[in-house]
Amino acid sequence: MLRLKDDRGAVADIVAILMVPLMGFAAISLDIAATHAERQQLQIGADAAALAIARDCARKACGSPRTTAQDFATLNSNSGEAAATVPAV
Repeated sequence: MLRLKDDRGAVADIVAILMVPLMGFAAISLDIAATHAERQQLQIGADAAALAIARDCARKACGSPRTTAQDFATLNSNSGEAAATVPAV
């Protein structure tokens, strides 16, 4: 079969063009995964703070629930900038 045009290297062009959206999708998926991990970590910190406050109150040593919640939220945060709020009852 006689080729009128040489097609060698066409795959490299297609791969180079498709790398742009592929890298974009990879960046978006990494951002979403990081956001999900941070949200999950903050939820774990909130759960740990709630359990610590409940344990303290069960032992009749409630002290300051706000301080306990803030301590656990800060310890369970990567950035250390978590802010805990305790509603007044």
